[in-house]
Amino acid sequence: MQTETTFERLQSLLPEVFSSKRQTGELYLRFCLSSSLYAAVPLTRIVETLRLSTISITPIPNMPAYTLGLMGNRSQVFWVLDLAQRLNLTQGNKRIRHHNVVVVGLPDITHQNPNSLLLGLSVQQIQTTLRLHPEEVNFEADDIVPELQPYCQGWFKHQGEQTFLLNVDALVSTD
Repeated sequence: MQTETTFERLQSLLPEVFSSKRQTGELYLRFCLSSSLYAAVPLTRIVETLRLSTISITPIPNMPAYTLGLMGNRSQVFWVLDLAQRLNLTQGNKRIRHHNVVVVGLPDITHQNPNSLLLGLSVQQIQTTLRLHPEEVNFEADDIVPELQPYCQGWFKHQGEQTFLLNVDALVSTD
């Protein structure tokens, strides 16, 4: 009787993990901005994702309505924005108890470190990571929600739903 090792058992159960095929395409994080509006940003810009209680974010007076406040994480303090409100898609929800925050890296002024500054983007729901090939991206501006056009680098369909590719740097530019 031949016994199977743990490694062999894993190989038979998860062949795609042990496959030598190189996957192509850029990785993106897809999230929900509102009940029927989806967006994605390159995974290379993502530092981490967090689920935070509202009390973890300190509100700062006299800031734009989309600015939720400041938060600290891993010895760094950074701003958190309500992304849907920043994009003029919704009004702020004051009753929310938790925030799903996508922490993105921003280049510093000297551009020596591409992710030295952090920004938190509060989204309705963090969904999935996916691979996207350049030929899958559409650039037709007529198909982009008007509020997103200044921040959008194109769009694609994922499981039949339109998803917009956001330019993280454009989100922090002045109004």
